[in-house]
Amino acid sequence: MDNIDNMNDRENIEKEYKKFLNDLEENLKDNPDFEYIKAKFIKLMLLFFDEIDYMREQYDEKIEKILERQSYFEDKINKVEELANGIEEEMRLNEEVEDRMITELLHPHLRNYDNDTECEVTCPYCGELFYIHVEGVEKEITCPYCDNPIEVDWNDSDNDKK
Repeated sequence: MDNIDNMNDRENIEKEYKKFLNDLEENLKDNPDFEYIKAKFIKLMLLFFDEIDYMREQYDEKIEKILERQSYFEDKINKVEELANGIEEEMRLNEEVEDRMITELLHPHLRNYDNDTECEVTCPYCGELFYIHVEGVEKEITCPYCDNPIEVDWNDSDNDKK
């Protein structure tokens, strides 16, 4: 877009330049110094256009360098984001492992819980959660934390499952 605008600007300057030369030629036809003035003015305008072209090239080179640096930094930012995401994921996984280890250390009876053969029990006396093997339990179990007997009503647990 800038190049189109720059081309339009240059075309407008060239049109104005040609108009100016035509105006000079018409108004100074009979003047013997006209060719000298025209030659000097053309030389001045060529220098002006050369300087504009040089400045545009410098501008374009600077913009290109800025775009290259921007791309470089975007790549670096993307790599840092990937690393941060990997670290975040690793931390989350480590937290899950730590939580599981803490749970197993504090509640070793939870270590091998199996939904099909074990049942979750919360002691009504001490509030601790533990699991019992369903097989062989009839009417009463003992809390592994407070050693209080807990009466088991299998009909209530069946109703909870429904």
